[in-house]
Amino acid sequence: MKKERFIEEIEEFVQKYYKVYKNRARGWGELKKLTEFEILLDDVLENCKLDIIDRANLDRISTKISDMLQYDKIIFYYSSFFYFSQRIVHKNYEDLGKIIYQINIQINIMKIQIKHSMVTGCSEDDYFFQGRGRELVRALEILCEMEVQAEVDYNAILYMTLNYEQSLLEYIKTEKKTYIESAYELVERCMKLVRLFCERNEKLQKILKNNIKLKMFIYSVYNEYRTLVRKESGYDWTSHVTQIENSNNIINNVWAARNIYDLDTKYFEKYFDRHLNNSEQFYHELYEDSKIIYLRCYLRWLKVKEDNELPLLKLPSLSEKDDKSWFKITSYINGYAESASVNISSNEIEVVHSYNDEVLREKIANIIINIDRHTVNRECKKPHTSLEIADMEIPIRTSDGETYYICIPVKSGVEITSKVKEEIAYQIIRPFTYFGNKAIVIFISAKEATESFYNYVKRAKANLNLDIYVIAGEALVRLLKYNNQL
Repeated sequence: MKKERFIEEIEEFVQKYYKVYKNRARGWGELKKLTEFEILLDDVLENCKLDIIDRANLDRISTKISDMLQYDKIIFYYSSFFYFSQRIVHKNYEDLGKIIYQINIQINIMKIQIKHSMVTGCSEDDYFFQGRGRELVRALEILCEMEVQAEVDYNAILYMTLNYEQSLLEYIKTEKKTYIESAYELVERCMKLVRLFCERNEKLQKILKNNIKLKMFIYSVYNEYRTLVRKESGYDWTSHVTQIENSNNIINNVWAARNIYDLDTKYFEKYFDRHLNNSEQFYHELYEDSKIIYLRCYLRWLKVKEDNELPLLKLPSLSEKDDKSWFKITSYINGYAESASVNISSNEIEVVHSYNDEVLREKIANIIINIDRHTVNRECKKPHTSLEIADMEIPIRTSDGETYYICIPVKSGVEITSKVKEEIAYQIIRPFTYFGNKAIVIFISAKEATESFYNYVKRAKANLNLDIYVIAGEALVRLLKYNNQL
């Protein structure tokens, strides 16, 4: 596949699945495709070099979809986990394949929640990591202890076990600790299950001889387990995989490549060049879920080749009309208009440049008006974390009862030693990915901004219909002086 064709495919998938997202009537099939697309979208954002406006658009689409998946009733208390457990306990295998299908969708939704830092400790999270999660693993242990059941698809059982274990390992990698003990416990039990299924089940042993897709999934999860849980390194997986170069099943090769990348990027590059990059014909013959996996592999191949910069993309319009004519920055920033005529000296500019982030945030809090002081004080003193949306996120309510957020990213002269460049502009967009058009951004910097930065702001306001204000350099010094904050 040529890079140009890859870009066209990404554009087509974004257009298609943004429409699926906007269609509120979704069954299991649509949810499965939407979760797979969202994982692809996260991969694009993580591994490709994008135009800043394109990144902002894709980030907003990703957040919209992940929010929808989190709150969709279809994951209600992970009921499929319970139904699976009941089927195994009562040896009733009717519709077991359908239940496993639903469980894998629910697991993938949790993977997205983990990626987007959405595991909050709510009751549904409790069910995934504790109650229903333990029921699922216990049911798998019961099944493993039984004689082989002719009605059971053990290939699907093993895949589901690995999928659940992988989600637990992804949680362990995060900073979240709410479910860390149960995550470690369930990972150990799942790893033991994988080993026992492979050792005891002759049907699986025959499948694994030729199924490179499942085989590489096992090695990838096992390698992650050794690294995160056992704290071991140096796993030579290639010595255990004898048929990796002999598989003629293109679909399995595509899925295997995704796991090979996690094990060895150099081997992945050679494998992809040799098996998956010679013809577009096989790509068109793939099912849609396998096409998505192929694109996820292709963008990693571009990254390995250091050719992962993408041109401007043809993306759906996300402009949402939301009349904010009621908002006047002068109603919330004291002296915003009047300060323009204030005279300042070079010494005063240097004083503002010397303020660190904490000092500057406090002074900015002192010039905010018509908002509850308790809220402003709390926001200006909150600690920095990787999860913060902006330095300050201040809720305001309109006369008709709508809630908006004034989001204030702050850059002190200590943090930025030269002019604000375009690379910082993502911090302006970040609040819109969380609050959509309910966000109003006031970007504040002690240092002046470059022309490219202002051009980016203009594009964001024109193309995305975003409400953005910038107070930088001398304008900030004048404003602080007007409010007796120097």
